[in-house]
Amino acid sequence: MKSNRGFTLLEVIFTLSMLSIIVSLSAPIIFSILDNQSEKKFFDLLFSDLLFIQVASHGMNSGKAYVKFEDYSYTVHVDKNGHKRKIKRSYPPGWKKDERLFKEISFKNGTIRKPGTILIQSENTDYRIIFPLGKGRGYIDKQ
Repeated sequence: MKSNRGFTLLEVIFTLSMLSIIVSLSAPIIFSILDNQSEKKFFDLLFSDLLFIQVASHGMNSGKAYVKFEDYSYTVHVDKNGHKRKIKRSYPPGWKKDERLFKEISFKNGTIRKPGTILIQSENTDYRIIFPLGKGRGYIDKQ
């Protein structure tokens, strides 16, 4: 019974306490990484939808392609040759649009019809999405 194999209770408790300290310190870092990825995914999807309506507007004499921004979501509308398509996308949880500003973005032959700014508020940050006049789709100004 005098075997020296294994760990003492004190060694196990010390190891587990160090492990729990490391895990508790890394949790906030992981959550901030997840928030950043959620933000990146949302804006990538938004700019993909804007590219979609910009491309759909080329050569469109009748019909309309636009994105309508609402308080907690936005909707992509394309009406081309009588075929209507509508896609609704939600903002990440806790985000909302400032309803006092710009509500809709549309293109005519790839050019923005009406320039403007949209303010989207997250829990910690405000994002201004600026749509200048011209062929571009806009850019983000993080406040």
